[in-house]
Amino acid sequence: MSQTFQGKQSIESVLSKLIKPIKSKDLLTLFIVHKNWQNIISDKYYKYCKPYKITFSRDYKTATLYVKAFNSGVSFYLENHRLYLMEKTNIYFKSNLITKIVIKQEAKHIIEYCQKTEKHITASQKKEIQDIVKNVSDSSLKQELQNFGEIL
Repeated sequence: MSQTFQGKQSIESVLSKLIKPIKSKDLLTLFIVHKNWQNIISDKYYKYCKPYKITFSRDYKTATLYVKAFNSGVSFYLENHRLYLMEKTNIYFKSNLITKIVIKQEAKHIIEYCQKTEKHITASQKKEIQDIVKNVSDSSLKQELQNFGEIL
C-alpha cells in the first residue's frame, strides 16, 4: 500500500488509514483516551488497567468506554470511581461524551498467556505503519500513532 500525499494530513485521516475496519471517530476517540490514560487513571493504577474499546450511541453524542483491569483491587477502584473517571475522561473531549464505563477483569494467568501469544506485526506491516505516519511533523505524536497502530 504505497500512496503519495501532499500537504498536511489530519490525525483522523492518518488513523483511519492505519486501521480501516474501525470507524475513524471511534478510533480517534480511543486514541485520545489511550494517549491520556496515565493522566486519567493516575500513575498508581496505570500499569494495571487499560482502555480497549469505545462504542458510540447511534447519534454519536454519547459513548461507553470499556476498560480491562488486570487486578481485582484495581477493578474495585474503577468500580467505585466511575463518575470521577468519566469526568476526568470527558475533560479531553470538552463535553460529556463518555456516559458509561464497563470494566472487564482478566486474571493474571490469562494476561501472561495473551502476552506470549500476542500478535506480533511483521516488518512489512511495521513499514506500512511508518509510511502512513511519515508526514506527521510532531515527533511525539508520530511515535504515539506508530505505537497505537502496532497495538491495533
